[in-house]
Amino acid sequence: MQNLADPTIDVVFKAILGSVHHMNLLIHFINAILGLEDDQRVQKVTLRSTEHPRDFPSGKTTAVDVKATDQLGRDFHIEIQVGGHKALLERMLLSWASVFHGKIKRGQDFDRLKPVISIWLLVDNLPPMPVWLPGFPLVGQGKGGKGDLGGKRQSERVHLSFAPYCKEADVYLSDHFAIHVIQLKKQARNVRIEGDKDRWICFFRDGKNLDPDHLPKDMDIPEIREAMDIANAYRKKEDNYYNYLSLMDRLSLEATLRKEREELLGQVDAYKGEVVEYKGKVDEYKGKADEYKGKADEYKGKADEYKGKADEYKGKADEYLEQVAEERAAKEHLKALLKKAGIPYDLKD
Repeated sequence: MQNLADPTIDVVFKAILGSVHHMNLLIHFINAILGLEDDQRVQKVTLRSTEHPRDFPSGKTTAVDVKATDQLGRDFHIEIQVGGHKALLERMLLSWASVFHGKIKRGQDFDRLKPVISIWLLVDNLPPMPVWLPGFPLVGQGKGGKGDLGGKRQSERVHLSFAPYCKEADVYLSDHFAIHVIQLKKQARNVRIEGDKDRWICFFRDGKNLDPDHLPKDMDIPEIREAMDIANAYRKKEDNYYNYLSLMDRLSLEATLRKEREELLGQVDAYKGEVVEYKGKVDEYKGKADEYKGKADEYKGKADEYKGKADEYKGKADEYLEQVAEERAAKEHLKALLKKAGIPYDLKD
C-alpha cells in the first residue's frame, strides 16, 4: 500500500486546489461542495492572490489558502484548518470580511461588490456556537428550553451553511455572504457515498490512507484519481517530501502545545472555580459572623438594660433600708425618753 501525502496539510492542499495546472479540480470541488447547478455552476475560475493588505499602520495582512473568481464574478475563498481553537468562528468572519473588503477600492461604487463564498474544511470540529443572541429567538425552541439562553452548543452536522437570513420575513439580507463549514470528523467512516460532495469529504478525511491500487469503486472518479496523483507525486519528490515532513513535525508540535495550553487553561479554570467557591464560603462565614456579632450586640444591649434596671432596684432597696434604719433609731430614741420620764410604753418594732 502506498501512503499519500496528507491532503489536509497546507502545502498539499494548495497543490491540489490552488494550482493553475489543476483548475479543473478546483471547479469540480466548488460545484460538488456547494451543489451548484445550471447557470449557477462554476465554469471557469481565475486564481487570485491569497494575501489581503489591511488598511492599518502596521501593514499586516490576512492570508487564505485558496482564492478564485469565477465567470460570474463570485469570489470563492477556501481554507483547510488542521487545528481548532476557541476564536475560530471569529477568524472565519474576519477572513470572509477581508476578501469582501478587497473587492472594492476607496471611491468605487458599491454595485461593484460581488458575492464572496467561504468554504472551510475542518480537521477538528467547530467550537460551540451560540444558540441565542440578544433580540433574536432561541434556536431550537422546545429542545433546549430557557436554560439555553446565552448558552452554546456544538453541531453534529457534517456540512453547515451560514447566511444572513430573516426567519420572520423568510428572506435573505443578501446573496453576497455565505460561509460553508465541512466538519471532516463528523462524516461516518462507513458513510454511503451518494455524490461528488461525499467523495471530496472522504478524500480530505482519509486521503492519506487511500491506496491508489485499491481505490473503492464509489471513490473512483477522474478528479479523485488526479488529486491522489498530486498527493502521491508531492510525497515522492524529495524536496517536497522533506518540506512535508517538516510541516508534519511542526503541526504535531503545534497540536501538542495547543493540547498542553488547553490543559493548563482547564486547570486555571478549575482553580478559578475553587477560588470562587472558597470566596463564596468566606462570604458565607463572614455573613454568619456578622449575624452572630449582631446577636451578640443585641444580647449585650439587653444585658446593659437589665444591669441598669438592677442598679435602679438596688438604689431603691438602699433607700428603703436607710429609711428603715432611721425609723428604728427614732423609736429607740423615743423609748429612751419615755423610760427616763417614767412613762410606761409599749412600742413594737
